[in-house]
Amino acid sequence: MTYDHVLEAIRQTLAGPLANPHMQNFSAQAMLNDDLHIDSVILINLMLHLETDHGVEMPEREPSKDDFTTVDGLIRMLLGATPAPEPDTAPAPSEITVHCFVSCLCAAIRRHEYLNFRPFYFGTCDSSFAVTPAMQLAYHSEEITQDLYAGWVERLYNIPVREWYDHGQTKEQNLIRFEQLLSTKSDDEQLVVFLDMFHLPERENKYNQNPFPHYAIIELTDDPDLWHLYDPDYRWRGDLPREAILNAMAQPTVAGGYTLHSGHAQVPQLQDLAAYFTGTFRADDNVLTSALRRIFSYHCNPARPLALAARIAHTGDRALIPDLFAALDALDQLEFTIKRGAQGPVRHLVRHQPASAGHSSGQFPGQPLVAGGSGMKISLCTISFRHQLIGLKDIAYWARDNGFQGIELWAIHARNQSPLAIHNDQWMAAQGLSVPMISDYLPLHDPDLLRSRTLALCAQARTWGAGKMRTFAGRQASAAATPDERRQTIRALRDACIIAAAHGLRLLVETHPGSLADTLASTGHQINQGSVPVRGRTVRQDPKFQE
Repeated sequence: MTYDHVLEAIRQTLAGPLANPHMQNFSAQAMLNDDLHIDSVILINLMLHLETDHGVEMPEREPSKDDFTTVDGLIRMLLGATPAPEPDTAPAPSEITVHCFVSCLCAAIRRHEYLNFRPFYFGTCDSSFAVTPAMQLAYHSEEITQDLYAGWVERLYNIPVREWYDHGQTKEQNLIRFEQLLSTKSDDEQLVVFLDMFHLPERENKYNQNPFPHYAIIELTDDPDLWHLYDPDYRWRGDLPREAILNAMAQPTVAGGYTLHSGHAQVPQLQDLAAYFTGTFRADDNVLTSALRRIFSYHCNPARPLALAARIAHTGDRALIPDLFAALDALDQLEFTIKRGAQGPVRHLVRHQPASAGHSSGQFPGQPLVAGGSGMKISLCTISFRHQLIGLKDIAYWARDNGFQGIELWAIHARNQSPLAIHNDQWMAAQGLSVPMISDYLPLHDPDLLRSRTLALCAQARTWGAGKMRTFAGRQASAAATPDERRQTIRALRDACIIAAAHGLRLLVETHPGSLADTLASTGHQINQGSVPVRGRTVRQDPKFQE
């Protein structure tokens, strides 16, 4: 295998199967990223075609950064050249590039020299993404919002984030509003826009994505026909034509924008940082790896074509499928190891912070204590809004702004949340709220249906981080219930308790007219009759008394 042979193989692959549109820049000295716009995904496919179509294999050694800088470096690596030793230098903090919206928020934080923006990247470890109906991974979806990070940056750094884009208005109306805001904003405000970078040819797009939804910050210049685009995520600044930016914002692939108010930014309290970490950190799940496992399982079905994992799709060799899942298992273990290491310092921080330090995990800066102070936590139940068309997001905002610490979620509302919804337990935590309980009407009259519904309720409770589930003690008033009806209801509740306990949850019975818990005497009798021994302990339905 000669140098010229590998050079020609790379040229044929880029010009043929990969259809690279920048072949006019191709040469041995061409930069893979800057000249040929080759990103990591294209590079993987290039290496695959070189191996399977041209017999050029990757050497068994650790690759270096220089190997993937130029075509020449790639060829020398493939021919087995030994890389030059790299200096052991840690990347500068400003090199963090993982989430374009978070980078915009961090740009507002970094306007103040006394603030450290790096802890805010804690929350991106398991950041949101989408799995499309075609079982494909997508980093953008109409279901994905930025509310999680907007809530936390306000709580941590006192930087309010407000959406200026009105989804009830037309694109044209929103663009007019944006120009008005841009011309009147203060120096302490930053306007973040959601635009399609593919439609900004003036802004070099090395990633060749279409569409390319992206968040950036827009500022005025002395020239009314030129606006300044600040892209914190890719560390790029430049003046671009006003019309070009408006056109990129007007594309149907994007819709959104926020105003950041950073004039009164503050240093985060340590307890709030710890709450942010624990509220966004999923120690028991690697959400991206889990999603990939679901996607691969779907596409590996023998009834479907192998449209996944470049090597398997290219070769059609199903014998490689076990290796694919083994690699995912290894990745899972690596991620869990990293997460265990990251949890230690935060646990130490939480243990050693006095209760009076900073703000409680359920409070926002400046929010008054409600009845009971830190001893009693007050929640509202979404069933109170069952007759109004009010979304969970608005209910949560109302609860937060009125001093509640939690939201008891009606199971019907929980079941009807979109599978891609971002308003979940992490988002609730960002609002200073929790979901302590899920409530539902369990079918105590039907043992088979009771088991399936209770298991489903347990799954909803775990999804929302709730430790309790609430239900009625049947639909028959205690005075009218026959002994057999009472025994059947108590037996059914006992069975539901066992299922709940097996999932680490508690089942609560609501005192309510028209049930066996409609009087204190009947409720007490029900508790005494419903005791259930579980693993040597006694688990009982806990009565919940309303005001």
